[in-house]
Amino acid sequence: GGAFGEAGAEVIIEEFMEGEEASFFAITDGQSILPFGTAQDHKRVGDGDTGPNTGGMGAYCPAPIVTSEVHQKVIERIVKPMHEHLSSLDQPYRGVLYVGLMIDENNDPYVVEFNVRFGDPECQTIMPLMDQNFVFLLEKCSMGNLTGDEIINTSDKVSGCVIATSKGYPHEYKTGFQIKIGDIDTNDCQIFDSGTSLSVNGKLLTDGGRVLSLVCQDKDFDMVFEKAYKNLKEINFDGIYFRNDIGYQVRKNFSKEN
Repeated sequence: GGAFGEAGAEVIIEEFMEGEEASFFAITDGQSILPFGTAQDHKRVGDGDTGPNTGGMGAYCPAPIVTSEVHQKVIERIVKPMHEHLSSLDQPYRGVLYVGLMIDENNDPYVVEFNVRFGDPECQTIMPLMDQNFVFLLEKCSMGNLTGDEIINTSDKVSGCVIATSKGYPHEYKTGFQIKIGDIDTNDCQIFDSGTSLSVNGKLLTDGGRVLSLVCQDKDFDMVFEKAYKNLKEINFDGIYFRNDIGYQVRKNFSKEN
C-alpha cells in the first residue's frame, strides 16, 4: 500500500546459484532411463562470455565438468526422481529429458531448467558421436520398449561446434547475403544450416540471426577447435561473426592470439 501502491505486494525469493553450467541428456520411456551425453554451451555473444545472451554461440561434448561423481549425483538426486514422477502420470512421458545443470564448487549439481528436447546447439555436437543403433533406441523409447539394459555406443572422440551469426545478432541484423563456402576439410566435420535459404537462382543466402554451425570431431578438444576455426575461415558472407574462444575451458593450447 502507501505511496508504492501494489508494486511491492508480492515478492519472489529465489536461491542464487553459483558455479558452472552443463547439460545432461537422457531418454526415458516411462519405465527406464538411458543417459546418453553431456555438453556445455556458450550463451553470451562475445568472447570471454561477455555481452547479451543468445540462443547459443557454440558448444562442446562431452562436458569434463560432469565427472563420474557428478554424473552419479545427477542420476540419483535429479533424473531418477523426475523419471519416477513422469512415469506415474496417466500418460507417462516418453522422449528426451534434458537437464540444465549448475555445478557448484563442491561438485553438487542443481537444476537450472528441464527441457524435453535435444537442445541447440548441444544436439549438433552430440549426434555425430552416436552410432546408428541410437536410432533404434529412440524407436524403442517411443514405443515404451526400453529395458534399461541397452548400451548407447558413442565414439571415443570429442565434438565441438562454433556458430556463425549475422552482424548485430542477437539484436537487429540484416539478411539476404550470399554465403560463400571454400575448401572445407570434410573429415569428421559437418555444417548444419540454421538461418539460411536458397534464392530462386540457387544461391545460398543468410536468412536468420544464427546462420550456420561448423561442427567437428577429433581425439581431443584442441584438434576439434583447430579444425573448426580453420574451416570457418573458408566460409564467408557480409557481416559474418563468430566467437573466437568457444571451448576455451577445455582447450589446453587456447590463447587470445589463436
